[in-house]
Amino acid sequence: MQRPRLRLRMRHLLGLVAAFAGLFAVLRYRQEVYDPAWVQARRLNSLEPSERIDAVAKLLEMGRGAESAIPSLLGALKDSDPRVRARAAMAIPFLLREPDHPRAAEAHAALTASLADPAPSARHAVSVALGMCQHDPKGLLPGLIEAAGDADPMLRAWAVSLLGFALDDEGVWSAVLGATWDRDVDVRNQAIRALGRKPRPSRFAEVRETLAPALKEPNEVNRGFAANTLGRYAQLVSEDVPELYAALSDPNPFVRRMTCESLPHRPGARPAVPILVRSLRDLAPEVRHAAARRLGSMGLDAEEALSDLRLASEDREGMVRDAASEAVRRIESKVDGFRTRLLPDALEDLASPDPEVRRGAAESLGNFGKHSAPAVPALIRGLDDHEATVRLVSAQTLVRIGTAARDALPALGAREDDPDEQVRRAVKAALDAIRREVAKSR
Repeated sequence: MQRPRLRLRMRHLLGLVAAFAGLFAVLRYRQEVYDPAWVQARRLNSLEPSERIDAVAKLLEMGRGAESAIPSLLGALKDSDPRVRARAAMAIPFLLREPDHPRAAEAHAALTASLADPAPSARHAVSVALGMCQHDPKGLLPGLIEAAGDADPMLRAWAVSLLGFALDDEGVWSAVLGATWDRDVDVRNQAIRALGRKPRPSRFAEVRETLAPALKEPNEVNRGFAANTLGRYAQLVSEDVPELYAALSDPNPFVRRMTCESLPHRPGARPAVPILVRSLRDLAPEVRHAAARRLGSMGLDAEEALSDLRLASEDREGMVRDAASEAVRRIESKVDGFRTRLLPDALEDLASPDPEVRRGAAESLGNFGKHSAPAVPALIRGLDDHEATVRLVSAQTLVRIGTAARDALPALGAREDDPDEQVRRAVKAALDAIRREVAKSR
């Protein structure tokens, strides 16, 4: 009787093993179906580097859906193959996304430790990954500058993009400028865009020279961003930039749109309003949309475009209609506010007994340029004010009013021998500028 019982127990045991194996297979199948990241995380243990690299790529494609694989990716930072380490580092920021992610501190510590990686490609990838995870990558600048010269164009592009947030650093500035000549089109694109993040007038000439080839390169996206970046700098300087206006005739609508978005609007520049009004009739709706939005941003200065914008508010394209209608609303609001409140209040303040109030009123009128023409008689009286600061600001404001201030020429001439040196200089500048404007208008 012992042998049958033994056989029975063995059969029970084998049945239990088979049942557990089946259960394990079902659970594994469910995990593969419901957590595909787990499958890729297991592949990170493969003996083949190519399979591990492919697993990282798959996890990167999943993005936030691969969060469960973050511990495996952190482990891959110590992989024997530098290619796997580099790709794992680059994948981590895309899985974390938010800086307050529960595993953010753990990932930051692992990446920081990997800054000492002996392989340049992995080290560069770690610098870029840390830069992507941090709001202020300034402590990583040496590593990011080094990464901007990596053999991998994707790494170079990301490094240049991150360097764009620290353009005040001369080493960073040189690296980003150099990247505009990179052989890879995406790296050049990131460099061109980075240059536009913090424009400074002192760098205009250098940027203009650097972007000249980009304005003519075959890639229309780079031409568009080059025009947009150049426009940001042109807004800050007094020079004419003919190559920027030439971009409005580019055959590609993206380039024309990007040019409209940053077309300079400042004293001394070509009149932007009539140029943008012409763009309201462009064949491409995205260009018409950009022109309408740019006009709306000019407020009071775009008053002359109101009739054209009202026509554009009936455009066949919805996005153009919406942009034009919003522009009309914004401009009309600014015009109404200036004529019913700002201008009357400023004229009243110009007669105030307090010299500081008079000076402030004259200064505020200067911000509205030619629209302050009704205040010219009051500003002429300001030239005879007993306070030098009021006389100075009155002369400066008359310059900004331009041709409409021609009636002030005799009063300005009478002030050429003002006892205050600053006022004398301002009066001379006003006489020269207004006479030039009057001569041009004839």
